[in-house]
Formats: sequence, C-alpha cells, structure tokens
Amino acid sequence: MLRKYKTVLVIHSRQKKIAQKVSFAVEKEAFLAGDALAFSMSDCALCTDCAGIEGQTCRNVQQARPSFHSVGIDVFATIKKLNLPLKALKELDEEQNWYSAVWLN
Repeated sequence: MLRKYKTVLVIHSRQKKIAQKVSFAVEKEAFLAGDALAFSMSDCALCTDCAGIEGQTCRNVQQARPSFHSVGIDVFATIKKLNLPLKALKELDEEQNWYSAVWLN
C-alpha cells in the first residue's frame, strides 16, 4: 500500500513528542489542502501514561497513529538509507533520535 504514495516526508527530532506533533500537523495541512489519503506514522508520545499499556482504550484516538515498526517497516534500515543519525543506545541518558513520517500524494 505504501508504494502507491508519491512522497514520504521523514521528520527527525531529538524529542519523540515533537516528531509526532510535527508529523500530525503536516498530515492535517496536507489533508486540508486536498490530499485525502495523507497520513503520518510515529511512535506515540501523546500521554504521560499510555492507557493502551494498561489495557484501557486510547485517550487520543483521533491523533493516534501507527509506528513504523508496527506495520513492518525496519526503522534502522530505512533511516540508514537516508543517511540520518540513528543508533542503539547503550545508556538511558544518551541523546535519542526520533523519526516520524508523513505519506503524501
């Protein structure tokens, strides 16, 4: 299905919540501009405590989007092909790289 899209905009941030907010904003603007099939993917950072992890219903269903890995996309291989920074972290306090993407027509 993803191969049918003309453009994929990859968004990089050091903060997961920023990557998600930017991708959702781009998706929304693309939709309002007429791209009815635009959609974003990112790891979710909308809530401090995820209801889904606790077995409850998502509190932000309208903004929840799938992550890359949840649909079978190899994040490390994809980001490596784009020559963007990404590495496995050895310590919790290391600077992280977060990615989201928006599929556009």
